[in-house]
Amino acid sequence: MTAFVVGEFFKIASIVGLLALVWALYPQLHWGGMLIGLILALKANLFAFLVKT
Repeated sequence: MTAFVVGEFFKIASIVGLLALVWALYPQLHWGGMLIGLILALKANLFAFLVKT
């Protein structure tokens, strides 16, 4: 159980860190498009499963 909690914390902290890095490197970024693309990329396996069956 502890390993799961630590792993989830590490995952969330790395996502927040990557978003902060993107914010620092690309100040002109259109955040709406970036977040929609991120969500679609994370859900791509679900979409592939729905199309396959």
